[in-house]
Amino acid sequence: MTINVLVVENDDDVRHLLGVRLQKRGYQIVTAETGTAAIEAAQAKPMDVVITELLLPDMDGLSIVVRRGSSI
Repeated sequence: MTINVLVVENDDDVRHLLGVRLQKRGYQIVTAETGTAAIEAAQAKPMDVVITELLLPDMDGLSIVVRRGSSI
């Protein structure tokens, strides 16, 4: 079973490192730099897990989870 993980982080290095580490452990990774991009990614592909920074350029990370509810 593949587990889809959405990594939301505005720092390029941290986002890349998290993505690589999780991918090496067998997770399917989707990354996003902003809250808007994260919501769009989740609408395109259902996510099982979301790892998000709280302070994003366009919204806080909690708003991503609350806005998308159980469909993310």
